[in-house]
Amino acid sequence: TWQKTEKGQQYTGGKWIDITYGRPRLRNRPDIFGTGADYGKPILVGAPIWRAGANVSTRLKTEAPLVIAGKTVPVGEYSLFIDVKPNAWTFVVSS
Repeated sequence: TWQKTEKGQQYTGGKWIDITYGRPRLRNRPDIFGTGADYGKPILVGAPIWRAGANVSTRLKTEAPLVIAGKTVPVGEYSLFIDVKPNAWTFVVSS
């Protein structure tokens, strides 16, 4: 909860989730994911899986266990990736 103090508001109790990411930019590309047989290739740049961000992998830090798609992600720090397939993306949480 947020509580008023003499220095302003302060958060007490609860747990934090921190996500650090680089937002991909279109930069004059009509479609950053591509189409047809080339779907996913523009963002993969030869890698087997997308790092879910621009320039660096997206990072997740959690102080509480999370349940994502029915699977529990324990407390810790993780890199996030996406297996990019047309109409069937798979979200990957990697320790």
